[in-house]
Amino acid sequence: MLDQRKSVRMECELPSSFQDLGSGQPDRVESATVRNISRDGIKICVNDPVAVQSSLYVSIPLPEYHHTIRARVIPLWTAKLPDEKYEVGGQFVDYGGSDCLDHFLFQNR
Repeated sequence: MLDQRKSVRMECELPSSFQDLGSGQPDRVESATVRNISRDGIKICVNDPVAVQSSLYVSIPLPEYHHTIRARVIPLWTAKLPDEKYEVGGQFVDYGGSDCLDHFLFQNR
């Protein structure tokens, strides 16, 4: 698979949550873990599968910055993990907190 990323992703382990806006329960909040992040996208680990090209609303608290990044993410791929969880790689479509994300990425590179 050809990597078409514009930005380098930073490996991390951040607790987060998401809502699957394309599911039958868009108000249901589920836990996730951010595994890597960049200015353009994210990889999260979730308990249940999500559909590629659906729409997720992801919240990533950054307590040390007193801010939560809230973003709409379009999943581009998913993969089942051996522990029965799923990785989801997605592209940010729009998000609040871009300055905070930039600072976080700069401080943790």
